[in-house]
Amino acid sequence: MIKETKIDKVFSIWIRNRDGRCLRCGKKENLQCAHIYSRIARSVRYEPLNAITLCYGCHIGWSHKYPIEFTEFIKKYLGTRKYNLLKEKYHTLKPGGFSEQEKQEIINKYSLTVDK
Repeated sequence: MIKETKIDKVFSIWIRNRDGRCLRCGKKENLQCAHIYSRIARSVRYEPLNAITLCYGCHIGWSHKYPIEFTEFIKKYLGTRKYNLLKEKYHTLKPGGFSEQEKQEIINKYSLTVDK
């Protein structure tokens, strides 16, 4: 399992606030930040295009079990231009991880709207 950090928590809250509901079924309870490309992919780990809000059931019980259906859903949700942009960003390597300054910048970027 990937260790959750303060950055992950702040980003997750930001994504859930942005969407406000499960984008598949519309539920407003048990919301989670679902990554399109795995969080292992540093190049898009904190990229808003790479995350959507799903309820627990849609996240674990649907997107992880039916990846082809999930991919089709994402293509339709993002549209061709944004989907291709995300794919391009994913293929941009981010070797080594994030510096402490980069981590703080990410926290600051996504904390601004969380605290208001």
